[in-house]
Amino acid sequence: MLLDADQTARFEAACTAAGTRFVGGLYACTAMVEHELTGAATYYGLTPRDTRRTSDNFMTQGWFTGLVPITVPIAATTFAEAAWAAQTSFDSGLNLARVPYYRVLELAPWLENPHPNFPVSNFLHGGAAPLNAVIAAAEMGYSNNIGIYSDGRFSYQLTIYVFRYEAGTAMAVMFPDNPVAQKSVARYIATMKSVVEQVADSGDWGRFG
Repeated sequence: MLLDADQTARFEAACTAAGTRFVGGLYACTAMVEHELTGAATYYGLTPRDTRRTSDNFMTQGWFTGLVPITVPIAATTFAEAAWAAQTSFDSGLNLARVPYYRVLELAPWLENPHPNFPVSNFLHGGAAPLNAVIAAAEMGYSNNIGIYSDGRFSYQLTIYVFRYEAGTAMAVMFPDNPVAQKSVARYIATMKSVVEQVADSGDWGRFG
């Protein structure tokens, strides 16, 4: 858990005060974490977006997604500045989800291919459709066996999950099962928790170690 319900509400209030949505604040914090851990002055990431558009699509199973690029200048910025940059980047890149990422690389062979661990993060909002319907049905007692299930197959690109629901905001990270990765991911999540908690408490961030 990154934030409990009260902290999540205060974090969202900080996002609103900055003129952004929750997702903009979230990616601003992701950028700050990378800056704190690596010194990178600019964050580059990808996030999937659902590309279903017709009623026929909604009757089928599986991922209908494309990738949205997110760029956030992060060095020496306030939370409000970084959140605005993240939100602007996210919103302006939404239509790029319809462009096959690897097709771009085929047409522009001079571009550098991403490394296998290129960060792709996924934000799921339990208060938005279709997840809100699943959660509401379970809470109303229509089923004791409603949930979100995986078939056990994962793509290496989708490595970070942030899930917002009634109880708060949670984070999960996929990583190799070895001691170095375990230590690194524990540090990453602890830094992320520290960043988002400071934003929830004060509306801005300090320095982290």
